Amino acid sequence: MTKKPLSIILSIIMLLSCITTIDNSKVFAASNEETIYDYLTNNLGFNSAAACGVLANIELESGFNPQKNESGGGGYGLCQWTGSRRNNLITWCNSNGYSYSSLQGQLNFLNHELQNDYPDFYDLMKNVNNNESGAYDVAYNWCMDFERPEYKDKVHGQYNANGVPTVNGGYDYFKAYGKTYRCIAARIGLTESQYRGKIASTTYWSKYGGGDVEPPDLSINLKCATPNDEIELKWNSVTNANSYWLHIYRYGEDYINESVGQSLSIKKKFPKGVYTAYVAAIGNNGEAFSGVDFTIYDSAPSAPQPYISKDHFEINETVNITWAEVPDTEYYWLHIYRNGEDYENKSLDKALSYSAQYPEGEYTAYIVSGNGLGETISYVEFTVHSDPPDKPDLRIAKNRFTINDDVTVSWDAIANADSYWLHSYRNGEDYENKSIGKELSYTAKYPVGEYTLYIVPINAAGETLSSVDFTVHDSKPEAPKPTISKEAFSTDEEISIKWNATADTDSYWLHIYKNGEDYVNQSIDLALNYTDKYPVGDYTAYIVSCNGVGETLSSVDFSVYLSGDCNNDGIFNVSDVVLLQKWLLAVPDTHFENWKAADMCEDDRLDVFDLCTMKRKLIYG
Repeated sequence: MTKKPLSIILSIIMLLSCITTIDNSKVFAASNEETIYDYLTNNLGFNSAAACGVLANIELESGFNPQKNESGGGGYGLCQWTGSRRNNLITWCNSNGYSYSSLQGQLNFLNHELQNDYPDFYDLMKNVNNNESGAYDVAYNWCMDFERPEYKDKVHGQYNANGVPTVNGGYDYFKAYGKTYRCIAARIGLTESQYRGKIASTTYWSKYGGGDVEPPDLSINLKCATPNDEIELKWNSVTNANSYWLHIYRYGEDYINESVGQSLSIKKKFPKGVYTAYVAAIGNNGEAFSGVDFTIYDSAPSAPQPYISKDHFEINETVNITWAEVPDTEYYWLHIYRNGEDYENKSLDKALSYSAQYPEGEYTAYIVSGNGLGETISYVEFTVHSDPPDKPDLRIAKNRFTINDDVTVSWDAIANADSYWLHSYRNGEDYENKSIGKELSYTAKYPVGEYTLYIVPINAAGETLSSVDFTVHDSKPEAPKPTISKEAFSTDEEISIKWNATADTDSYWLHIYKNGEDYVNQSIDLALNYTDKYPVGDYTAYIVSCNGVGETLSSVDFSVYLSGDCNNDGIFNVSDVVLLQKWLLAVPDTHFENWKAADMCEDDRLDVFDLCTMKRKLIYG
């Protein structure tokens, strides 16, 4: 719902306050002067000094009469707008629903004129010192720069009716631009701007300045409520306030208008309606008030029912979304997503349709009905396209599964696809053939077989497809047959364990024990060999074939020795060279703990060449 600006409601109050038949007990001023003062301070943000300066000018221009029509001068209204400014007053009031002769219309036009035609001057007026000097300055400058009467800077003197200077007798006149004007004695010796400054800093400052009350800080517990809820208004104690007045409007009309004495809160239930509540602090030198809006609803509105003629459009077509009016709806909101991301997000006020053309994409349009108690939402989906969809990039975790596994195929959204189709083949024959809507993945269990699964993006212009292959089995894999080139290796050698590819295997696992304890334990995926160097020890290497049903394994044994350590004491040193030399010389009782360690040439025989190589390794490393 479009809320009425506070200024409009206040203006209604001000208009009422200038009608002489209104009871004097009402919260707002009974005279135009006080109404204007309230408007200047509450709506224009002027302090008391600035308001006094403006009052002095309006008094001397129009006597606070919004219908004053200057005889012969063309000025009209409170500020005696003349020429194009008078025309602007009439045009603006007519365009904004006001009578140009009303206090309400002229005050709101003054607000408009200051903010749009005199912004720098307006800022200056809002920032004057709040004292007598400030009141004088505003009155002076308002006369010089805003009212601009032709005699604004002319000194008032004593003249007779013929314009001849006189000191004794006769009337008091002043001359300006060849004309003679009657004046009051108080003006003598002052320009018109100075005189207005004097009036502001004396007459009006003594009435409104000093001891002013400030607007109360008004708060409310619920801005939106039901008829069963209690609305509580609270405000602070305002310095210089003798009492407080409560004025509440329902649908823009009087609902409560009464004094609340010195109370600082009220609590009350209200029937369904749109309300504005004002609390005025009343002091000896004037009044100041604050307002707050609230709404009473029976409930949040029902969800709207948006409608479109079809759900597929070309890029040059207009998409028209319509819906029926929903009771208790304060506003409608449109939120459109394109390809899952924000595209349009804006208020539609009270409109019941929305039309636009859209670029290629997949759209969801949400229509929101809202009021202060909440919102409800409904949506329609549509697609805009011009070409067949792109091919999907399919993803699958692996290509071998068991009958107990979930097989999931997924893909990213294709921008111009309206829907997707699934077509799978098992052992070369149809197995599945169906629409999967706008889903971006598909999961199922499958019986044993060889599969090809196609995902087909579709729109009105055509279709494309992509596929993945996978296999489903129901038994453990075959056991692998690992092999190595020999049974014993030196620490300098790389040992390569190889095995055959086994049927129904999803992956292989390597588990190696050294001297009976864990040494290597890791997945090797679908590799068919593993190569590494090992420290001295006795090893058993298990190769495990795995799938979702179970696993099988086989093993090979091998040992690793330190090259040259033929006495097997874990160290290669001169004692090993001496042992080999004794053995070559056939010294009695000479034997090896590990003759392979002495086979430095790795030719499965021991001779003087091994001794030479051993010595060279001992000396040079």
